[in-house]
Amino acid sequence: MWLLLHELDDASAEPLRRALAPAAEAAGGTLLAVPAPALLQARGWSLRMDSQGATQSTLQLGPHRIASHRLRAVLNRLGPVQLAGAEADAAYLQQEWQAVLAFWLASLPCPVLNAAHPTGLGGPQASPSWWRLQAAQAGLATRAEPGAVLATGLVRTRLLVLGDRCLPAPESGPSARQDPTLQPWLDALPAFARQLGVALLEVWLSRERGGPWVFDHADPRPLLRELDAPVHEALLDCLALRPSRPARPLSQAPVDGPAFPLHTAPARECHP
Repeated sequence: MWLLLHELDDASAEPLRRALAPAAEAAGGTLLAVPAPALLQARGWSLRMDSQGATQSTLQLGPHRIASHRLRAVLNRLGPVQLAGAEADAAYLQQEWQAVLAFWLASLPCPVLNAAHPTGLGGPQASPSWWRLQAAQAGLATRAEPGAVLATGLVRTRLLVLGDRCLPAPESGPSARQDPTLQPWLDALPAFARQLGVALLEVWLSRERGGPWVFDHADPRPLLRELDAPVHEALLDCLALRPSRPARPLSQAPVDGPAFPLHTAPARECHP
């Protein structure tokens, strides 16, 4: 079983479900798309850790019993926990659920893309300035911070890190894959993402016309409404959804890189 965890307003959730469902069926499994409210209303939560630190978890989502040992991979696009109610009560419960979900995601024995981070369940949820600071510390050229004199007419482009690959976003067209000025970034960004423990990352570059590309900002929940063939194939590889391709969990150790710039069943949506 594969899980797709997403927010209700996630514009990429349905396109991803449609794109990944046939591969899950072909692999003899099921892709279960779970919006955040359904996850919070799941029953029968059980999270256990033995004396050796091994964990097992189960939960009941409607008719679906999710057992950690049956999961092959999780595509995690969760945002901050959102609960209705009195302000003080809601804030307390949100923190409790944030901790439960973060522990559950960290305990799963399968690849989780992306893993929970102290700042967000779906990876680092931070300001553009934070991302530029991380990029600068990794030796990547970054855009000037607000307050500096910025040139007008900036050009921007979007890149997608998918595991050990970095590809131009589908809307960029074939020309972006042949742009030599982007190649150093395509080579360097997978290592940058690994250093942050992120498997999937959307990176925006910017430049003055005729100038070099610099790191602008990033998002660990990339927009994936359109999937061209290279992006689709890379995503299948990350989730072990191609024959004879085991999922490749992220290495937690920094990787040196250029210092620049169940039975076959249809995919289903689980609602509360």
